[in-house]
Amino acid sequence: MEKENKLLLGATIILIGLIIISMNFGITGSSIRISEESEIEVKPSIVFNGENINILVRPSTKGVNNKANFYIEEDNLRKTSIEICNNYICSKETSINFNIPNGWEQGVYSVRVYDYGKKEFIKKEFTVRNK
Repeated sequence: MEKENKLLLGATIILIGLIIISMNFGITGSSIRISEESEIEVKPSIVFNGENINILVRPSTKGVNNKANFYIEEDNLRKTSIEICNNYICSKETSINFNIPNGWEQGVYSVRVYDYGKKEFIKKEFTVRNK
């Protein structure tokens, strides 16, 4: 009977370990972010020329390209691009401050990053206003 109890206890411990691993919890109990979709956040969503916006890029497990491209939404023309990491593929969450040039016209713009998981650009819009 004692041997069966040890076997049952061992199987229970292994089962609990597998459940914890399958729930994506680290050693400290904090949840690990694993996503198949990349995300972009832009704050604030309305900005004046000469002010900064903060761009937060959360890559999927496949990563994103290291270039963030800025477009005028009205005519779909690229204004500029910046690097968001030192590698060709960015795989870690990155936050960048970008100063809106004084010469940019008032309107709706977007920041776009190529997502290797989706195999297409993802974008987030923001509005530029003149002072």
